[in-house]
Amino acid sequence: MKNTKGSAMKILGIGLTLLLSALTVPAQAAFTVNANGTVSDSATGLVWDRCTWGQTGADCSGGVAGAFTWANALGVAVTANAATHKGFNDWRLPNMNELESLVHVAASAAPTIDGTAFPNTVAGMYWTSTIAVNNTVYAGAVFFNSGEVDYNNGSNVVRLVRSGQDFDITVTYTVNLAVDPVAGGSASCLPSPVIQTATSICTATPNAGYSFSHWSGDCSGASCVLTNVTANKNVTAHFTAPTHAINVGINPPGTGTASCAPNPVPHGADSLCTATPNAGYSFTGWSSDCSGLTCNLTNVTTAKTVNANFAPIATHAILVGINLAGAGTASCSPNPVPHGGDSACTATANPGYTFTGWSSECSGMTCNLTNVTTTKTVNANFALASSYTIATAASPPGSGTVNCAPNPVSSGGSSTCTATPNAGYSFSAWSGDCTGASCVLNNVTSAKSVTASFVLNSYAITTTVNPAGGGTGSCLPNPVNHGASSTCTATPNAGYSFSGWSGDCAGASCALNNVTSAKNVTASFVANQSYTSPSATGSGSITASFTGGGSTCTYTTAQFIPLSGHPASPPAGSAPTGVNFPHGLFDFVLANCTPGST
Repeated sequence: MKNTKGSAMKILGIGLTLLLSALTVPAQAAFTVNANGTVSDSATGLVWDRCTWGQTGADCSGGVAGAFTWANALGVAVTANAATHKGFNDWRLPNMNELESLVHVAASAAPTIDGTAFPNTVAGMYWTSTIAVNNTVYAGAVFFNSGEVDYNNGSNVVRLVRSGQDFDITVTYTVNLAVDPVAGGSASCLPSPVIQTATSICTATPNAGYSFSHWSGDCSGASCVLTNVTANKNVTAHFTAPTHAINVGINPPGTGTASCAPNPVPHGADSLCTATPNAGYSFTGWSSDCSGLTCNLTNVTTAKTVNANFAPIATHAILVGINLAGAGTASCSPNPVPHGGDSACTATANPGYTFTGWSSECSGMTCNLTNVTTTKTVNANFALASSYTIATAASPPGSGTVNCAPNPVSSGGSSTCTATPNAGYSFSAWSGDCTGASCVLNNVTSAKSVTASFVLNSYAITTTVNPAGGGTGSCLPNPVNHGASSTCTATPNAGYSFSGWSGDCAGASCALNNVTSAKNVTASFVANQSYTSPSATGSGSITASFTGGGSTCTYTTAQFIPLSGHPASPPAGSAPTGVNFPHGLFDFVLANCTPGST
């Protein structure tokens, strides 16, 4: 675009699409250098600081022009007004149109400005109060090296202006600022007042012990940037009350941990402190601003100090939790547990609930903690029951099986349990939630437990003798446990001889092995047979007998035939004096005898 001075001006992009309206600038600027270090422009009615901010001296040759961010550049005007800079307290940043009115591109060399009115001008970017309409992160600047304009968010130099002008901004608006609470901190908005359609940035600074919370009014949230201001504004900076630190100590160091939440604590609020012992230690209590085993700091208005005290332990606690209050009970025994020892935990559901399993440091339906060396936590989990489980067991283990149907049982329903002995066992009785010989569970409203007891079978060994009176028979042991052994013996009575076993034994011996049923054995005996005949001398008699042959064996005698001079005769002189050993032959016939008779 061109101004009426014939100065060509172009817009630098910086990634932004900008559109500047054509300017209506007075036909000729007429600068007057005033003795107080200002320059008056009769064409616009503006009064300029002759020097770039930071420069000093009548010709601006002293000092150094400072570079500022845009927010700090707004603050330069506040600083100038507070110091009544060059006798005035209404300084501000110029807007884009105002600052462009100083561009003089016809200058033979940079900077593109009237060097007589504005000596030692920096050939660089000067801030304006105008921000980009489509990106408020960027503010406008005029580049006095070439006369171009730019929107950026970097650091540039500042030239202040005062008084009004007749072609752009004629109205300013007040930003009414408040803080809540009053003691919480301070806040400021720059610039304020703000030129119509310009921008003002508000900042909040908390006092010691407070923190900034948020803005309200014409701003909200964590920041406050008032853009395109066309009316008076009202903003409030909110601060939170002071907070107080809780200093937490461990005694002795390294024995555990402790913390308080929240920490720091808002003024007048509460904080809960917890202590956790390390392995091999137990928590013994709090000291300093807390005492006992719990630490609840209430209405905190100053910094606090608490010490968590620990001591070596030889036992470890088991913390038992219930997921639903009133759903059941749970316990661990022993509790606490000697270091390295074991503990078994049990859970019992209340009526209307069912135990669903353990969690935390146990899982599943059983909980056995072994080699306990630290504090343990177990949680018994229950659920509202619509059906109930029947726990079954056989005693002794392996003696049989137990089945309940249905299982689980609907609430209020019934279940019948049966016991089936394994081989070698017999069912004895029920125990637990059933007793006696049968088990029917009616109107079930809680989990049940039944145990079927079995006994090992034993078997009698029946012994008989044949013929009666022929002898005795016995077996040891009798009765015999299932799978065990028994040995039977036969003892003949006088005049009988044992002839053999029959039944579940056979032959001359009887050993019953792996007995799995009742047994019957018979010991058979035979009467000893004898024959008496007169001796050969006619004095006394001689008797011959035989054994064996079986119970039906008989013989018929014929005669006794004395012998003398036979080689089988007793040797002469072998009999006592006056006694002869008669000898001879029995002549008889055996009938119905088994082989082996003698």
